[in-house]
Amino acid sequence: MKRKAKVTGTFKNKWEELAALSETGMPKPDKVVEFAADENTHLHRCFEWNDGKAAEKYRLDQARKQISMYVMVVQSPTGPVKIRAFQSLPSDRQAGNGYRKTTDILQDQELVAELVRSAMNDLAVVKQRYEAVAALAPVWEVADRVAAQVLSQSGQPEQRKAA
Repeated sequence: MKRKAKVTGTFKNKWEELAALSETGMPKPDKVVEFAADENTHLHRCFEWNDGKAAEKYRLDQARKQISMYVMVVQSPTGPVKIRAFQSLPSDRQAGNGYRKTTDILQDQELVAELVRSAMNDLAVVKQRYEAVAALAPVWEVADRVAAQVLSQSGQPEQRKAA
């Protein structure tokens, strides 16, 4: 059964433009940029049109990808696991800081708690993205139980359910 998307609020005009672009097939990023170059489109405001600023933002994105691509092997309760060598915690991002070594985070209980909360938020985002896929329903049931257990152990309020 095909679901009909309902879009309201401030995103409606942008959604309509993207939907129109998808009527000729799948919207491709290069075609969206080409369309948005027209200053009369609603999507135009979603892009940085100053090439100098856009280039700087792109280089920062490349740097983030470089930092996040490195992994290391650490011992977990179930044996050796590969993890990201560096993590960006929400409090660090809010403060304008960079990335921490994951091994440093794992040695500090407050930072571990923050990492767990961040992981639970990430899981909620993944669930929201794929919750309509029926084959994944058992995954979300287990994830919800584990999230509730982890959050109750950490004394944190339960995360909001993904809509």
